[in-house]
Amino acid sequence: QLEESDVTSSSETVSGFSGVTASLPSVSEQPTSKNRKELPVIMEINGKDKRLNAVLRMADGRQTSVTTGSQLPGTSVTVKSISLSGVTLSDGTTLTF
Repeated sequence: QLEESDVTSSSETVSGFSGVTASLPSVSEQPTSKNRKELPVIMEINGKDKRLNAVLRMADGRQTSVTTGSQLPGTSVTVKSISLSGVTLSDGTTLTF
């Protein structure tokens, strides 16, 4: 949880809407798992029985096909398991549809 002293408010203009402003919280950066790069998005899970693979869209837009044990490109994170409901990564993150 954040303490009140860590949060300040700033006002930024929303691109494409003249005269419209959005109040956004400004939070001091603290090294937590939430501050990592954007998580991949599951595009598809396919396969049969326990031989499932997943097609993931990475933060940079690239798509990659992974199976259990695959390393996510550009990271040290691997795929721990794949089920029809989602993909579990070695860092404990679960990706769902």
